[in-house]
Amino acid sequence: MRALTLIFAMMASLAACAESDAPAAHAAISPSVSYVEGKDYTLIEPAVRTSDSSKIEVVEAFWYGCSHCRTFDPIMHAWAEKQAADVEVIYLPAMWNDSMEAHARIFYATQNLKVEDKIRQPMFEALKKNRSAYTELDEIAAFVNTVTGVDVETFKKQYSSFGVTSQVKKAAANLRSYKISGTPQMVVDGKYLITGQSANGQDGMLKVVSYLVAKIRKEKG
Repeated sequence: MRALTLIFAMMASLAACAESDAPAAHAAISPSVSYVEGKDYTLIEPAVRTSDSSKIEVVEAFWYGCSHCRTFDPIMHAWAEKQAADVEVIYLPAMWNDSMEAHARIFYATQNLKVEDKIRQPMFEALKKNRSAYTELDEIAAFVNTVTGVDVETFKKQYSSFGVTSQVKKAAANLRSYKISGTPQMVVDGKYLITGQSANGQDGMLKVVSYLVAKIRKEKG
């Protein structure tokens, strides 16, 4: 029975990952372009409180095992690096089963240890070969040690820490509040949800996000 449960959970994860099929490209937006609520993006009701009200928060929901997230990742990071100081980009690990929760713990543990940038692409590549890999702590810690040099026991302590547990619980709550149904998907300022389907692909997502960032910036004056 447990085997069947894991199979169905993984099938759901893969279906969610397949949400955005169009290839990503560097997004550009004309000031004259306008997007429509309910068509190009969805209003989140109630809005979710952002971590810093003085910033325009842009969230990307992702999973290391998502092939579309893997191709989107360098383009998303390039976009993020070009944003003004008033934009805060946050990466939110999606989780719909135990395997994805383990991967979310990897994200937060390595982020807290300031090595997530080193593990990100190796994780994408490792899960490309086997999406159900790296769910056992010993295996995970050995992999992180090999890639980043972080001591195995130091990583294990961080992975199982109260801080990471709290971050995972908060991420799960935000995923529910945002109504995230697949990866990659994006949220702007806790108010607007953008999917590959609504925005006509990953390139479209960044165009809509750029539009909404400009819209919110104008509203804030």
